Amino acid sequence: MAKMNICMAANSAYMRYQYVMLTSLFESNRDSEIVVYILQKDFTDSDKNYVLMLAKSYNQIVEFIDIPESFFAKLPTDHIYSVEVYFRLMMPELLPISLERVLYLDVDILVLKSLEELYNDDIKGYYFGACIDINMGDLSEHRQHQYGRYDDLRYFNSGVMLWNLDLIRRSYDFDSYLCAAEKLNYDLPCVDQDILNYLYYDKVKYLDPYKYNYLPIIHLCQERKNEWGKLEDVRILHFAGCSPWRNGIKPEEYRLWWKYAKMTPFYSELLEEQLFRIEETQIDGRLLQEREIGQIMELSYELKGTDKIEKKLRDKDVCIYGVGKMGHHFWKMINKECIDYDHFYIIDKKAEGDFEGIRIRNSFDWMDDEKDYIVIVTPTYQVDIVKEEVVRQVNNRSDIYKLREFLEFCYNG
Repeated sequence: MAKMNICMAANSAYMRYQYVMLTSLFESNRDSEIVVYILQKDFTDSDKNYVLMLAKSYNQIVEFIDIPESFFAKLPTDHIYSVEVYFRLMMPELLPISLERVLYLDVDILVLKSLEELYNDDIKGYYFGACIDINMGDLSEHRQHQYGRYDDLRYFNSGVMLWNLDLIRRSYDFDSYLCAAEKLNYDLPCVDQDILNYLYYDKVKYLDPYKYNYLPIIHLCQERKNEWGKLEDVRILHFAGCSPWRNGIKPEEYRLWWKYAKMTPFYSELLEEQLFRIEETQIDGRLLQEREIGQIMELSYELKGTDKIEKKLRDKDVCIYGVGKMGHHFWKMINKECIDYDHFYIIDKKAEGDFEGIRIRNSFDWMDDEKDYIVIVTPTYQVDIVKEEVVRQVNNRSDIYKLREFLEFCYNG
């Protein structure tokens, strides 16, 4: 019987999703002997018992490795990325020294077929086996400058990685990763994935992403949805960026996740939460908002470190419509030295006073001539309605953009 060592990281809030993932792993690898190491800091006794009983029902083994949160005090976390994203960096030190290799899998994964071929892949001389991140493409200009790397623009996804622990232990430890994070000035939008790419991009054996890291989020992009091969050839589905338990989208891959969720004791509560989220989405357009924000953040990162926005703003009359969270985000992106404050205007119907030293105006009534750009940075789920309203008020005297549209305009030159 083939033996595989698998490693995962999760917190208590994600235990149920991890349970679905493990169900798919055990179901699809019944002919393998599997030991799963779970890196965690807050699993309850109940969490552990659920997972242990699942493994026992398949005659597999699960071991929990407790990690003190103090290990990660120097690294940035926020409402999107929790401390758990760094756990995999501790694997060489925390896993048994007898392990020469381990397959790391993210929680938002579904295993559809045997992983024996992947696990036994020849990675001699490589630190990892991993797949190019098809969703992100090549390194952005900002990352190229940040990494000081222009010869090989490949960027791998860290959700599925075959670790050559024996080789890594000879050259790297957790302090190596802390030093890398510091060199990158903690500018880590993809957190540990950025650290790993910075250190190992040329030390990786690149595997077939269509087979071992199939990203269903591609289906949300109309122009790319036909890029992938047939689903029957896929061994690992990776729901990076659009988890099936967070939204109401139901292409075939998402229905597969719910097929395995139905096999768990959490199906009813997961389904109830899903129905609530669908209702929420229908009420306030939250899914559209999440997509819009995701696209804005991706474009922001692509533009960071360039002067593309400044080129569009220089010597122009510009109005920013809205001073909320997106307004502050946009302001942070701009090199203020190239801003002519006499030609930069802020409009918000509800706010008063000033924004970053610029007086806030409450309407377009003062506008007696054409402004070059009006950039709408109001809440994204309202942005289409607001744009229609602005178009009516301005009466074609300016080029009017939603924030995402303006960033695309800058990015495309």
